[in-house]
Amino acid sequence: MGALRYREYRYLMAGLMCSNVGLQMQVFAIGWIIVLLATRDGGSALASLYLGFRSVAMVGPALAMGLIGGPLADRVDRGRVLMAARIASAIVSTLLTILDLTGAISIGAVMILSACLAATFAVDMPARHAIVPSIVHRDDLISGVSILRSGQQVAASLGPVFAGLLTAALSPSAALFCSAVLQLAALLLMLPIGTHPGGSAASQSVVAAAGDGFRYAWRAPEIRWLLILYVALAAGCEPLKSLLPALAVSGLGGGVAELSFLATGMGMGALAGTVTTGMLGRMRRPGLLTVAPSVVAGVLMCALAVQSALELAVLIAVLYGFTLQVVYTTGTIALQFATAEEFRGRVLGLQVLTFQTITPIGTLGFGAFATIVGIGPALFIGGLVTAVAAAVLLASVPSFRASRPAEA
Repeated sequence: MGALRYREYRYLMAGLMCSNVGLQMQVFAIGWIIVLLATRDGGSALASLYLGFRSVAMVGPALAMGLIGGPLADRVDRGRVLMAARIASAIVSTLLTILDLTGAISIGAVMILSACLAATFAVDMPARHAIVPSIVHRDDLISGVSILRSGQQVAASLGPVFAGLLTAALSPSAALFCSAVLQLAALLLMLPIGTHPGGSAASQSVVAAAGDGFRYAWRAPEIRWLLILYVALAAGCEPLKSLLPALAVSGLGGGVAELSFLATGMGMGALAGTVTTGMLGRMRRPGLLTVAPSVVAGVLMCALAVQSALELAVLIAVLYGFTLQVVYTTGTIALQFATAEEFRGRVLGLQVLTFQTITPIGTLGFGAFATIVGIGPALFIGGLVTAVAAAVLLASVPSFRASRPAEA
């Protein structure tokens, strides 16, 4: 693909590939540690509630740093922001490794360190997406975004496999240690990336820059409606990822192997969705390609929630990952083209902020509800909410059905 012609982009992708595999191993290990803590404290039924607690602990740091992350990406060198995030993630993985090895791990410690990860992620994501148009030509932007997301989904497929093998053979701390090593490897790979400062926000205070970014996004109809769609996805669909350990244990009656199969299947489907989107070239109906699959993703989540057979559950997870990633890839591409360079970091920061603040609240809600009715019915409601909300948006917002080149 065209974006790989650029030297800096290749270094960026190599570094992010290492980092993303490490991140997925980290997510897997933390999820399994929470399941073990819940089992120790009263039974596996507590797992969904503990996972919800962890997600809520991430809201405050995600909100605080999310408000800063977008303006930061428009003020300072985006490459240096990415490197700082790698260091912070490696430190968190190292601390979790030490706590697990010494037996000092607790749900409180997991919540605190997860909050640190949320803050890191809120700063990292706007910078990693905003830097792409600075490295590749506009004609290669679709390629650049698609390859970036493809790398994330390769990691989403490989990370759970590696983490599952290490956790089953040794312990979650082994996966966490490897995560820290991969973050440091990513840091080294990103060193050759040159200076890529942000736009005009450098002359403003962070608060003023954030306010300007919000007003810009709200006054642009295409950006505004995409962000509203993301609110529905963050509340309805995204909690599934955090609650996957509970689904594997309570819903399917399995363990670490079943969790690894589900997570890997979802990652493989997401990879296929990203690659497929990247092959589309010009998107004549970018809104339709974003909203219609959102309806399908909600329906697939409902199907996964009521499934009891592992084989069918994995198949549905693959289809779910494929569909949801089509939504995110086309949506990110649409945001990139719709946003002026000087506001790109802040608009993409709002995208990240939406997921990092609303998803944890949804996760806690569904997690608490799952302790009463079970994980399956709780996730079924999440899928239903997403499907209905996306269908209403598709029917009521004409711009989502409009035909126009993505480059316009």
